Amino acid sequence: MPTEFWRQVEELFEAAQALPPYQREQFLAQAADPRLRSEVQSLLNQVTTAIPFLEGPPISSVKEPSFLLAPGQRLGNFEILEPIGRGGMGEAYRARDLRLKREK
Repeated sequence: MPTEFWRQVEELFEAAQALPPYQREQFLAQAADPRLRSEVQSLLNQVTTAIPFLEGPPISSVKEPSFLLAPGQRLGNFEILEPIGRGGMGEAYRARDLRLKREK
């Protein structure tokens, strides 16, 4: 697309972003070119759904993941008893083999 189109997208985007969210749709409806409206709306959607980058210390955004399986859940012939640990390649659980009636 020509440079002029992207300049118009930038101008319209900045003007729309300066408005309160409830006024943006009506503002964009006034743009004559549907491609222009579509592109600006796409950019606005990305801005509103994006997670702000480094709002706080980086470590504060890291949450300890929970184990995928809980005690009592069954996986095939095994009943999960407790999580043992986790690493980069997966999780380990202590489980009871219900068929052989022993723990693994």
